[in-house]
Amino acid sequence: MGYGVAAGPSTPLATRGGLAIPTENNSRTLWRTTMMTFDGDFLSLVEGSGLAHAGIAYVRQAGRDIGDVVKAVDAHLETRAKDDRGIHYC
Repeated sequence: MGYGVAAGPSTPLATRGGLAIPTENNSRTLWRTTMMTFDGDFLSLVEGSGLAHAGIAYVRQAGRDIGDVVKAVDAHLETRAKDDRGIHYC
């Protein structure tokens, strides 16, 4: 199975509507798909703020080979329901 991937800014914006990314024309587009992050501080901010999001997969990199990281992410995405808006750890 393939997955669509889009690179976003290093720091999405927190808006009243939820997490958003700045676009080329400086408007804000709400995240509408699962976000993957390697940033534990960002994850803590999202968890603590109660911001709306379409689901987050936090990937722990420390001490892991990149191949193991890719396998963990792939396994997670294979089993994640399309309507799952939770925070999961890979």
